[in-house]
Amino acid sequence: MADKPVQKLNLEAPVEAPASTAPTSAADIEALLDEHQNGLLRYAHRIVRNREAAQDIVQDAFVRYLRKPLSYGEPRQRAAWLYKVVHNLSIDLIKRESKRGDVYDKVEKPEVTKMPVAGLLASEKWDRLDGLLAHVSDDQHKVILLFFQEDRTYKEIAEITGFSMSNVGMLLHRGLKKLRDIIEEEGRNEF
Repeated sequence: MADKPVQKLNLEAPVEAPASTAPTSAADIEALLDEHQNGLLRYAHRIVRNREAAQDIVQDAFVRYLRKPLSYGEPRQRAAWLYKVVHNLSIDLIKRESKRGDVYDKVEKPEVTKMPVAGLLASEKWDRLDGLLAHVSDDQHKVILLFFQEDRTYKEIAEITGFSMSNVGMLLHRGLKKLRDIIEEEGRNEF
């Protein structure tokens, strides 16, 4: 067997960084913000139940992204990363606030405004759904919101929450079963 010649490394040649799919221009960042801001705000608000805190959390998530943008992945992976940061920041806020005992005092009261009839009915259904979701565990609540409201896949929910994909499926299944049982118990079939 003949010896193969050893190739010498050229340490002085410029090393090219891998191609990045991360937004680099202001237009790219603005598009990322436009695409995900509302969903992230809804998700944070559902967890912390305070509009201003949710806005601060989402702003902080985007600032963290701008400081160190992901240099890998597809756009859906960036979205999952943003949701995970918002999730973690929301949970951290709740932990901090619960230590102070101020969580329940800071729950935002809905503003009373005139709504068209269709909007009123939709609002009543969301209020009803919020009441029902209070009967499931926090983990089930988060998974249900991410799946139905934010249209996230099991894999994305797993990345956001840190649960395994099978755990996401189990939480979703058990949470929906519990909601169905409550609705049937009340004798209403509104949903």
